[in-house]
Amino acid sequence: MALFFIWLLAPDERLSAKPPDVKSPAPAHGVSVEKNVTIVVRDGTILRADVYRPAEQGKPIAGRHPTLLTRTPYDKNGADAEARYYAERGYNVVTNDVRGRYASEGTWRLIADDPADGYDVVEWIAGQPWADGKVGTFGTSYPGGTQHALAEMNPPHLTAMVPVDAVSNCGVSGMRHGGAFELRFLNWIFNTGAPNSRAALADPSLRAALVESGRRVREHADSLPIRPGNTP
Repeated sequence: MALFFIWLLAPDERLSAKPPDVKSPAPAHGVSVEKNVTIVVRDGTILRADVYRPAEQGKPIAGRHPTLLTRTPYDKNGADAEARYYAERGYNVVTNDVRGRYASEGTWRLIADDPADGYDVVEWIAGQPWADGKVGTFGTSYPGGTQHALAEMNPPHLTAMVPVDAVSNCGVSGMRHGGAFELRFLNWIFNTGAPNSRAALADPSLRAALVESGRRVREHADSLPIRPGNTP
């Protein structure tokens, strides 16, 4: 539709056409932040989240408000600026470390636990006294994939989703694509996944070893398979 529309314009209009300037609404509130709130999911694993709420004079505004959620393996603190932006404009925002990453307990498994965990987090939000029952999700890359994952479970209070450049359909193209191992995941595992695991963050010597291993990722790629008997 977009391509069809642009070719209806005259040539000089096509060259000069640009999106209209969209001004963001001005901040209307302060922000209250509650760090490392405990969320217990169905199998008893403890996940942790930061909760941002619109505030006045440092105290959360009374009443119920719509809530935005992002779930990430990259440290929920990295979403602080986005969370504050939306809280200043009247939304609650929940930033959640996925299972086994940073502040959340359990064992991390790529996407595998995110459908059920995501469902439980959405429904936990809906049950809070500050939430109005409407939950929207946002996030890019893996945090986009966590949105697809929880949507498969159809949580009743999921109202909107904004996945950007998201992981999708890991049953078809996840660690492999058309049967071939995706080398980008080799880089991700050695340079992002392993050095920032809970075990590595708790043990400086382990983290140093994993960081050094990540620096040698090209050597690992040249020596595939990493374990004998695996498909190179």
